[in-house]
Amino acid sequence: MSQKIYLQWTRLCNYLKKEKTFKLSMFIIISCIIVPMLVTGIICNDELQYRFWSYQGFIEFIKHFMSEQILDKGRALSAMPFSIATYLGFVSQNLFVFKFVSIIVIISNIAMFSYFINKLFKNKWFAIFTFIMALIFLPISFELTPPNAYLTQYSIAFNLLLISFILFIDYMKENKKKTLIVSMILLYIGLISYETFITFTPIYLILCIIYTPKQHRNIKEIAKKLSAPVLVSVIYLGLYIVMGKIFVSNYDGNKLTFVSFKNSFDIILQLFKSSLPGYFLFNKKYQYLISIFISGKNIFEIFNLRIIILIPTLFITLKYIFKNIDKGIKENSKDNSALTSLILALLGCIFIIMPHIPIALAKSYQGVVNAEQVMALPTSYFSYFSAIFVISYILFKIVEKLGGKIIVVLASLAIVFYMIPIQGMNDIISKEQNRNYNRLINIENMFDTNIISSLNNQEITAKDLYKTVNAMGIHDGYWSNFAKLKKLDIQILNEVKSEKKFNIYYQDDEFFVLSKDNDITVLSPKILIGFYPVKINDDNYKSMEFKQYIKDGKLYIYNFK
Repeated sequence: MSQKIYLQWTRLCNYLKKEKTFKLSMFIIISCIIVPMLVTGIICNDELQYRFWSYQGFIEFIKHFMSEQILDKGRALSAMPFSIATYLGFVSQNLFVFKFVSIIVIISNIAMFSYFINKLFKNKWFAIFTFIMALIFLPISFELTPPNAYLTQYSIAFNLLLISFILFIDYMKENKKKTLIVSMILLYIGLISYETFITFTPIYLILCIIYTPKQHRNIKEIAKKLSAPVLVSVIYLGLYIVMGKIFVSNYDGNKLTFVSFKNSFDIILQLFKSSLPGYFLFNKKYQYLISIFISGKNIFEIFNLRIIILIPTLFITLKYIFKNIDKGIKENSKDNSALTSLILALLGCIFIIMPHIPIALAKSYQGVVNAEQVMALPTSYFSYFSAIFVISYILFKIVEKLGGKIIVVLASLAIVFYMIPIQGMNDIISKEQNRNYNRLINIENMFDTNIISSLNNQEITAKDLYKTVNAMGIHDGYWSNFAKLKKLDIQILNEVKSEKKFNIYYQDDEFFVLSKDNDITVLSPKILIGFYPVKINDDNYKSMEFKQYIKDGKLYIYNFK
């Protein structure tokens, strides 16, 4: 038996080692990684608002969020790109269309980052390696950062910034003004889309130093090449300050304040940690949440077929890449000195920290960014790529210096073993997020039933509909507004009124119970047969037999007296 297993394993290894099957192995890895992302849904109230306004069409969506960005948040420059990018993420209410757009954006971020690495190092295998590393370690969590939330708002702009860097490299090589102009336009759009991107502009200085020939590498020449990105950054900052004076922000997230060095340092440290691959594995809050989510489940429900397929495919692919990285670095690197390697690693570390500096000075984040409350923010996502670069660079330098099959195998195994719990956690959290999303969809479907339509002009107490679930908190009055969207004048209340007539309970997030005096109506997303305890008021349950039902919209209706 063991000989057969070994023989099959050897055949698999030999098959995947062939370069013509490399694309297939990459396809398998990408497919396996994106599976849990396909079902994550909406995790926060902000995205619930985006979904709500997307129901009303493009024009109303843009009008609402442009007004909010300009008048409430004082972000006049970013109002248009932010609103359009946000709408692109919510162009469809269908979960798979919604997630397909999100996944395309995520993959494009990783691909563009890898292409930038390829341009910088002239080594496609190192670029592919960073692509895989960024992909397999990307965490799914309840934090308000991509890939969990705010995907198109910030990730599209991140792509524009990366393309600007790539075009700037081309300009440094070819000295074509058209290339420089396009690069600077993309830089400006990126900056107005998200003000924190200003912290990435020193990369242009690094590119100027790298791509200015040694014989011309002086302050005057570098300053000349750097003048365009400096000018764009200065124009942006000037406009940002002027617009901030005209449209005063009521939003603390873009109001700078200074409490203390310790406060700012603590924020930067927390966001730095959350940018590191695998951080959530070691966070006590997430360890506790995972223990709850997996309670009563067996090992095969956690480490499923996706991960079982991923393990050998990733291992063989990494071995193949490491062999080519070693070859590519020696052929293409201009300077393999220890000092150069150290400088590159340190620069990478600096750009893990840089995006968090404005956040550390923002008023709304003082005292709330820590390991128990807000653990990560959108800047964590951008810093994640810097962290991936540093880790990938160190790993390939180790493989290059030490070499040998044993080192390659050990490095590949280390990556695979570290990937397993991260992807296991991604599976667990994505399933929980999918349950939360289905809960939201079931509530929305309830408003499409004739039963609810018959309650027009009524007040209903429905505290269960406003229950906070994980990161999803729903503000008071939301469901009343949603009813209006469905052409219903129903007040859905999150409090008990003195003369209430109707109650809606979402019992165990399984089915809805509509109660009025002695009349009980159950609305269920699935067929119920047999006896079930039913919540008839705030304090009491009654066992009821479920037999006959009628289909109303997407729900099954059971009436009881």
